[in-house]
Amino acid sequence: MNKTILICALSSSIPLLGAAEINVSLCNLGQVPDTVVAGCRLSKTRDSVVKLKVVTGKPVVEDVYLNGQGPYRFLVDTGSAANLLEAKLARKLGIEGAFPVELVTPAGTSTAGCARVGRVSLGPAEAADQVFLLTPLDGVNAAISPAIRGILGQTFLSQFDYVIDFQKRELVFGKAVTSRSPVPMRLIHNLMTIATSEGDLVLDSGTGTLVLFRAPAWPLRGWGQIQASSGLTSPVCIAGVPELRVGGQVHHPRTAAFEAREGQIGNGLLPASFFHAVFVCNSAGYVVLDP
Repeated sequence: MNKTILICALSSSIPLLGAAEINVSLCNLGQVPDTVVAGCRLSKTRDSVVKLKVVTGKPVVEDVYLNGQGPYRFLVDTGSAANLLEAKLARKLGIEGAFPVELVTPAGTSTAGCARVGRVSLGPAEAADQVFLLTPLDGVNAAISPAIRGILGQTFLSQFDYVIDFQKRELVFGKAVTSRSPVPMRLIHNLMTIATSEGDLVLDSGTGTLVLFRAPAWPLRGWGQIQASSGLTSPVCIAGVPELRVGGQVHHPRTAAFEAREGQIGNGLLPASFFHAVFVCNSAGYVVLDP
C-alpha cells in the first residue's frame, strides 16, 4: 500500500518568531463580546457560526479577510503553530516578508518570509497584528483545493475558544455547553498536545491520518510519504495500531504513519477528525472531545 498524507504542522519557526518579539494574546470569550482584548475581538453583531467545508477530514473556511480584503479560502489547522499565506497572494496584496525564517515540518525543512497583517477576520472573530509566513502552498493545493490561499494556525486560533464540528460542518466561536469531561492540554511551542496511550500527541486538524514519531511495533502494511503544505515530502512506513485511548475514549485506527525522526513536538499527530466535534477552550487550557 502506498499513500500520501498531507501534514501542515510546523514547529521550529516559533522560536525564531519569538526572537522577533511576536506576541500571541488570548481573547477570553467569557468577557463581553465586541470588546477588544489585547488585539482580539469577538463581535456580538455577527453570527458565531462559520460554515465549514470538510475535505478529506480537514476543515476549510471560505470567509477569511486580510486587512479588509477578501474573502479568501483558508485551511483551519490546529497543528500549525503559525499562520501561512500563499506567497503569490501576499505579493498581490502588497504584503512583504520582513525577514526569512526556517520552517521545520515532519516532511522536512524549508524557508519562508515573515510578515505582519494588520487585521485578520473570520466571521465574528477578529485579530490584530497577526504574523504570517509567506510560502508556496503546493501540498495543500494538490491535496485539498487549488483555491486555498492560506492556513489559519495557532497564532490566530489560540486567541479564541471555539468548536470545530465536523459532523455539522461548522466552526462555532464561543463557549460550548457540554457535560463531557475536559481533557487538559499542554502547549508546546504554541501547539496543543493531549495525553493518549501513545504519549502526548498534537491535536491536528490539518491531517486526516494518525502519525506516530516512532518505529512501528506491528507488521508493516506498506510505505507512503507525508507531504508538507509547501509540497516537501518525506517517506514513512504504514502499519496498524490496535487501539488508541484518549480522553476516556477508545479508538481503533485502521492504520497509522510512522516516522522515527528526532526533534519533533510530542509523540505524534492526532487528527481532530477522529472526533465528531472538538471544543477547544484556550481561555482555560483544555479540550472536550465530542462535546
